[in-house]
Amino acid sequence: MIRFKPGARFALVEPGTLRALADFHDAWVQAFPDVLFVVTAGTDGTHTTKSFHYVGKAWDFRTSGLTVAQLPKLELLRREFQRTHPGWQVLIEKDHGHVEQDGLMH
Repeated sequence: MIRFKPGARFALVEPGTLRALADFHDAWVQAFPDVLFVVTAGTDGTHTTKSFHYVGKAWDFRTSGLTVAQLPKLELLRREFQRTHPGWQVLIEKDHGHVEQDGLMH
């Protein structure tokens, strides 16, 4: 099940984004079966002016439930997702992850 942080929402979403989100969730559950997958931002939040968040082509997810020992597995998940989902980019930032279409930075 995909969980959303209170306040996280998608005012609109591209169908490809839903598919990518579902696939990323499934990969997360396989990699981290004991860590909840939580979307922390969709079209909500504050991002750069041209962010794909605002057009339903990006989301953020929580990484705080992972241990330092699990971070290499997160890197493998990131690489595999990008390999199997051309045109999608996964960025691991200080306190969360960000997934977007077309590599637009947020």
